[in-house]
Amino acid sequence: MKKYFIIASLVMSVYTMTAQDGLYELWSFETNNRIYSNPQVHDNTLYFGCNDNTFYAIDANNGSELWEYQTNANIQSGSAIADSIIFFESGNNGYALNKDTGEEIWIYINNSTQGEEKIDDWDYHHATPVIDDSIVYFGFGNGSILGFEIATGNIKVQASSQDSTAIRTTPVINDGILYFGDWDGRAYAFDIAANEIIWNRKTYVGLPPYETFGMLNTKMIVYDSLLIMGARNPRIYALNAYTGSPEWFYQVSDGGWISGDPTIKNDTLYIGSSDSHKLFALDVHTGDLFWDYSFLYNNFSQPKICGDNVVFTTGSAYANGGINYGHGYLYAVNKYDGSLKNFSRIGGNIFTTPIFHNGQIIVGSDDKHIYALDSTAFVSTYVDIEETGYNSVADPKFYPNPFKDSITISYKVTIPTNVVIVIYHWSGLEIQRIYEGDKTEGEYEVVWHGTDQKDKDVPPGYYVVEINSKMVSTCQVVVKQ
Repeated sequence: MKKYFIIASLVMSVYTMTAQDGLYELWSFETNNRIYSNPQVHDNTLYFGCNDNTFYAIDANNGSELWEYQTNANIQSGSAIADSIIFFESGNNGYALNKDTGEEIWIYINNSTQGEEKIDDWDYHHATPVIDDSIVYFGFGNGSILGFEIATGNIKVQASSQDSTAIRTTPVINDGILYFGDWDGRAYAFDIAANEIIWNRKTYVGLPPYETFGMLNTKMIVYDSLLIMGARNPRIYALNAYTGSPEWFYQVSDGGWISGDPTIKNDTLYIGSSDSHKLFALDVHTGDLFWDYSFLYNNFSQPKICGDNVVFTTGSAYANGGINYGHGYLYAVNKYDGSLKNFSRIGGNIFTTPIFHNGQIIVGSDDKHIYALDSTAFVSTYVDIEETGYNSVADPKFYPNPFKDSITISYKVTIPTNVVIVIYHWSGLEIQRIYEGDKTEGEYEVVWHGTDQKDKDVPPGYYVVEINSKMVSTCQVVVKQ
C-alpha cells in the first residue's frame, strides 16, 4: 500500500461478484460503522469493538444484543478476558469491564493523543491486550507498553518503543520476555523481571522506498526459539527470540506487504499478504515454501485451521473510505496443498479474523455487520470455478493513466460473456456506466471521457474503473488530472 499518487497505476485485484451472498448466513448483527476489531467468543457471548466507538456483547448463538459500552474513539483492538473482566483499547485508553454486564471495573486514561486513531488508510488493527499471570499488557499509539494488575488497574510494568513510535503489533509473552514491534519497523524483546529491553532490531535497512513501507503491525508468535511476524514489506520474518538475529526470512517475489497475522500448525506457518494477493504455507523452521494460493483482494487478518482446511478472509484495501465498503470474501483452502475448497462473498471488506463457535464461522465486516455463517456447509462445499466467470475477461489495460481528457480501457474476452464497465469515485459513489452488453471472443476497447452520467466533467481526482463479467470483475485506480 503506497500513497495514492503511487497506487494510481496499480491494478487493484480481481474479485467475484457471486450470487452466494447470504447462502451460508445464519444471522447477522448491524452496527453503525466499520468493524476492524477481531471478535472473540467466551461462554456463548461474542465480544467486539466497532468504529462507532462502541464495544458490543451479543449472544453468539443468535446475534441478539446483551450489552454495549460507549467510548470516545474508534475501537480497533481485539479483546482479552481474565476471570470476569474483559479488556480492550480505545483512543489510547485501556478499558476493563465486567464481561457479563459491561460495568466499568477500571479505566486507564492516557493523556497522549499520538496514534490514537488510524495513522493511515491501512491502519486497521490496534494492538490487542495480552494476559500473563495477573498482569494485562496494552500497547498504545504513543509507543508505550504498560502492564496493569488485572484486578486494580495499577501499573506494574512499563516499556516503550524507540522515539515513542506507535505500537500496533499485538505483543506476545514467552519465558518472561515481552515481544512487540513499532510503526518504524523495529522489533523488541523486553525482559519483564529485569525491566529492560534486551534487544531490538530493525526489520529493514536503508531508506524506505515509500512513506507507508516497513511498519510492524501484525500479531507476533513465538514458536520454539523463533519470533515469527509479518511487516509492511515483502518479507516474512523469523528472528531468534533470544538474540533478535535473523534465522530466516522469506522474500515475496511479487512485492507488497505481509499484512496478515501468522498461524502455525504442525510446524507449518500460514500467513497472508496484501498486494501480492497470496496465502503462504512455509516450513516454520527453515522458511521453505510448501505452497501459495492466489486469492482475491487483500488479507489483513489471521488464517484459521478447520480440519483439513485453512479458513481466511479478504477485502479490498483500496475501497475503504466514504461509502465504499468494498467486497469481502471468506475462503477455505486445503492446508496440505493450497487447493481451493470454497469461497463466498460476505458483505463488505473483511479484515477481521474468522472465529468458530457452535458450527458457525463469525466475521466482522466493513459494511457494519457481524455475520455468522454455517461452518459445516461452507467447508463441505466445493465451488464450481467455471460458473463464476473466472478468466472470461483478461489482460485489462488503462491508458494514459493519469489522464486529462480521456482514458482508454482495453480488454480481451476469452469466452462469450456479458460485460459491464462502471466508473466509481474513490469514495464509492457510482459516476457512470460506460458500457453494458454481451461480447463474443475478441479484443475490445472503450473510452471514458471523464464525465458523469449526465456527460458533465467530473473534477480531478481518483476514480475506480470496474469491469464486470458475469460474477467476476477487475478494478483499476485511475487519476484524472
